[in-house]
Amino acid sequence: MRIINITPHRVTVRNAGREWSFDSVGLARVQDSAEPLGDAAGVPVVRVSTGEVVGLPAPSPGVTYLVSRVLAAALPERQDLVFPFGEIRDEGGRIVAVESLGRFGKADAT
Repeated sequence: MRIINITPHRVTVRNAGREWSFDSVGLARVQDSAEPLGDAAGVPVVRVSTGEVVGLPAPSPGVTYLVSRVLAAALPERQDLVFPFGEIRDEGGRIVAVESLGRFGKADAT
């Protein structure tokens, strides 16, 4: 199984004393649209609708795509999509790694 990272940044997984890093090799994303709703204390509020997914390759045997959580949630039927899960932060609160990769969809999928 090969993991291809199509998020905009390197992803590092740290778990049980091991570490894996995946460099970004592209960008897949969900295009959103927004409808103005008014404001809250003077700050604009919009209704956001999930739009088209762009930059995501078709499924390929033996390949898992590392994507954003938003993109994975938009396509839960795609069992070849995983996302960074369980953020590990440094003293300044910056994410430096994650504990695992998550997947939506079928509970029995591996």
